[in-house]
Amino acid sequence: MEYSFRYGGETISLPKYSFNIANKLEEQEEINSGNRKFRDKCRTMYDLIKSMIGSEKTLDLLGDFEKGEVDPNEINIIYLLIVRAYSKPLESFNNDEFSDKLREADVDKIVRLVEAVEKANSLKLN
Repeated sequence: MEYSFRYGGETISLPKYSFNIANKLEEQEEINSGNRKFRDKCRTMYDLIKSMIGSEKTLDLLGDFEKGEVDPNEINIIYLLIVRAYSKPLESFNNDEFSDKLREADVDKIVRLVEAVEKANSLKLN
């Protein structure tokens, strides 16, 4: 599978999903939910983004963290876009499964309704 996200009118490619990437994302989630300072959380997200899309692309999109020119909201948005990109295949699969079950349920209801109508039509009134 290929993974990418759109940001600033540009499509940015991501590396193939693997256990290494899953571990990095999981570690970042632990950091984000912990008690570290906001700047430290942003720094680790920035570094994660850089490891995913490369230094040059990170500088182009976000700027230089060391120079303090990075918008923390943009870091968070790009991080969430990365997480979403890697979650998308599973999300699509689950949505397809749900849609299939919903369609099956609707067909079953229609069949039962038709059977009930046929049964009602076959009853004779005295």
